[in-house]
Amino acid sequence: VATLPFVIGVLRNPDVVMVEGTAAQDHTVTVGGDAFNFTLMNIAGYNLHRWAIPDAPPDHPIYAQDEVQLLLALELVVFIAQAVGLALYAWRARRTPAGAFSLAILIWAFSYTVVFTVQWAPVHPHYLIALWPAPYLVIAAGLATEIAILRARGQAWRTAAALGLALVMAIAGAQVYMLHRFFTYAGAHFTPGDFGAPLGMKMQGAQAAIDLLESSGAPEIIVLGEGDRPYQYEGPGAFDVMLHNVPHRFVNAAHSAALPDHPAVILVQPRVSWPAAPWYEATSKEAARIPLRADEGEYVLYLYSPAGRDARLGDFVPAPEPNLLENGARLLGYRWTVARAGEHIDVAWRVEGPPPFTNFDTIENDHIVVYFYDPGAGAAVAQTDGPAHWPPYWEPGDIVITRLPMIDSTGLDREGLELRAAMYRYPGIVRARLADGSGDSVLLDAQ
Repeated sequence: VATLPFVIGVLRNPDVVMVEGTAAQDHTVTVGGDAFNFTLMNIAGYNLHRWAIPDAPPDHPIYAQDEVQLLLALELVVFIAQAVGLALYAWRARRTPAGAFSLAILIWAFSYTVVFTVQWAPVHPHYLIALWPAPYLVIAAGLATEIAILRARGQAWRTAAALGLALVMAIAGAQVYMLHRFFTYAGAHFTPGDFGAPLGMKMQGAQAAIDLLESSGAPEIIVLGEGDRPYQYEGPGAFDVMLHNVPHRFVNAAHSAALPDHPAVILVQPRVSWPAAPWYEATSKEAARIPLRADEGEYVLYLYSPAGRDARLGDFVPAPEPNLLENGARLLGYRWTVARAGEHIDVAWRVEGPPPFTNFDTIENDHIVVYFYDPGAGAAVAQTDGPAHWPPYWEPGDIVITRLPMIDSTGLDREGLELRAAMYRYPGIVRARLADGSGDSVLLDAQ
């Protein structure tokens, strides 16, 4: 039943169902063994490491000993034997509640494998999560029936039943050991793309930020990392709960740095390099580092001071007036940057009014677009754009630096062109007009 919505959705709407970014009608439907392999993983623990380290070599410490693998293999044998026996029992007792129950759990145990063998889309392990209890119910139901029959046949059969039960218990112990080994490894080692840092480590980072907030007297905590919306991103979602009793907000460090006009505690989530991080490093004093799992990095805490933020804009080309938009953002200037990571444009702007919206449950965002404009043709000829700092976290006095990819102006004659910038509300394209009503873009420079 749980697979039916997926199947019906693909069959009825093949033109709108997306497969890894490709329309379903462009995806070749194949018959594959992925569902079978993932079923083995769920039942016996085969290749359990794929949940954390898809390409782990055979000698990786996440693997268990040979005797444990043998017990896991025996569980597969036990499962198949019990499934066959239970199927026979379900047929013979099909008119009884026990027979109906047996048939239901057999269908549950095998339906996912059958449905996903025909691959309308690439199959992933989490597709079979709902399968997990079914194989154990099959084994339990089969054993309960067999033990009852064997006990009625005398002492020798009772001994056989006890030995069979002992084997099942040994297999269960092997699974517990395998899971313990797996989670112990994942809890101590970085597993990119899979298991995140243990909650206890995140709570240490949050508590350290709260302690620094109380000792410094700063009015808020700013969490820097991937994403800024608690309902959408893992980092903000976790820290929004852990920091619920103190003032805090989030900055998507992949594209923006928000520098307030007051002191703040900055908590930087781990990454090789956040584009926004240098702005805080240059205006803050490092206060603490909280290590995470091996190879994962650490949380870094800074105590930010606004004293040096204006000086950091010294190499920006200032934007002439009028440059105040009706959404409360004043565009201050821009800077072309050529770095090891490539060329980009940094746009500086200041929040001078209340945020244009404060709804935390919306996908809306204000984006910045920078473009070359041909006044003779009255049209933009090349542009770049991207998300700005999310409006619900705007505070008057913030200076925000938003990084955009470089404009692709290959073969473009810049003579006589204007460099302009504007902000618009995503997912629409309605621009914020200038506060004086004279237009909907700011002239940054004339080429």
